Amino acid sequence: MAHGGQQSFEFKSWGGARKGAGRKRVGPRASVPHRKREALAARHPVHITLRREAGLESLRKRRTYSVVRTALAAGAAGRGMRLVHF
Repeated sequence: MAHGGQQSFEFKSWGGARKGAGRKRVGPRASVPHRKREALAARHPVHITLRREAGLESLRKRRTYSVVRTALAAGAAGRGMRLVHF
């Protein structure tokens, strides 16, 4: 069976450099973005999540809770923020 002329070849949509390509990040901090956020107006509330360092005492212990609560309150007051809930 003879083939006449050059056959066409369809390129697939996968492979090559593109957004989302490459090995996916793994580990405890894989999903933490490291980019600067745009400025917010003071009237807009902000939800912040903090992580404690691995190996530290539970934040539910009375002594640790007291230290964290004092630090959060002092930090909010020193920066003119209102801490609503933690």
